[in-house]
Amino acid sequence: MSNDADMAAEIIEEQDAAMALEIEQRRIAEESQEGSPYCVECGLPIPEARREALPWATLCVPCKELEDVMNRHR
Repeated sequence: MSNDADMAAEIIEEQDAAMALEIEQRRIAEESQEGSPYCVECGLPIPEARREALPWATLCVPCKELEDVMNRHR
C-alpha cells in the first residue's frame, strides 16, 4: 500500500513541477510582450500557428513533446 501512496505523491510532485514550469514559461513570454519567435531550448523558429494558438509558448513542438515525455518519466 505504501508503494501506491509513494507513487501517487511522486505523480503529484511531477504535475506540480510541470505546472510551475508552464507558468514560468508564460510569465517569460508575457514579459517579452509577444514572446520570442524562437525556441528557448533549441533556438529553432516556433511555427507561427503555434505562437498564435499559444502566445506564451517558449518551446517548439518537438522540444515541448520531449519535455512532456521527460516529465512523465520522472
